[in-house]
Amino acid sequence: MYRQSMGLLLTLVLFASACPSEDSKETTGNGYKCTGCDQAPTALAGDDNLPSGRYKGVILGDGVTGNIEAYIPADQTAADPIASLTINGEGSYINNGAQPATAPRFYSAKVTLLMGLGATGEVSSATLTFADGKQAIAIVRKELSTSLVEIFEGTWTTTSLTDGAVQTGNWNYVLQGGIVYGGYDGDDNGSVTGTELLTIITLTAPVGTGTRDNDEVTGTLTVSGATSTWTGKRTL
Repeated sequence: MYRQSMGLLLTLVLFASACPSEDSKETTGNGYKCTGCDQAPTALAGDDNLPSGRYKGVILGDGVTGNIEAYIPADQTAADPIASLTINGEGSYINNGAQPATAPRFYSAKVTLLMGLGATGEVSSATLTFADGKQAIAIVRKELSTSLVEIFEGTWTTTSLTDGAVQTGNWNYVLQGGIVYGGYDGDDNGSVTGTELLTIITLTAPVGTGTRDNDEVTGTLTVSGATSTWTGKRTL
């Protein structure tokens, strides 16, 4: 099965103080609920216009799938250039002498994440490499005090194609401010954008739609000319 890294869409967002916002979600319906996920931003307002703050995202690609959460402190100095990064619950650290950090390099024994940040924390680039040679991409947003970032992970599966084959892959996305930023991998690779209107998520490239019930989403899309079903759950 041929796999490759996918195109990505990214921008960043800082976490806000834990006060109610228009991004907070009501826990109604019968779908899965992510009890450990924030329902309102936890980013600090003071970080909203700086590279410092909290970042959330997804990773996927060559057999790789998961989520990212990173934090860059506002008081970082060249003498103490430490920030935190968690990939699927495994922590690593930043090694960067710039203040404030605009080109953070997160690393551990298994993975290195390079991000280019603008003056207010927008993500201009992100490169993810693994020690075992696996290829993957990162789709990252910076959480703001006024804008929650939600992370969903899932899979997609085609109906049977004319040759009887069935294609499957990972399907992960970031949701912020009603906008979907995501990608899928597997036998067919690509990026996905879209919008969320109430409980309906509409996708483009490829075309598709889904219905959200609490923190669970199910829907259909077209991959390689075949109708595919997809499902996902919020993990961060």
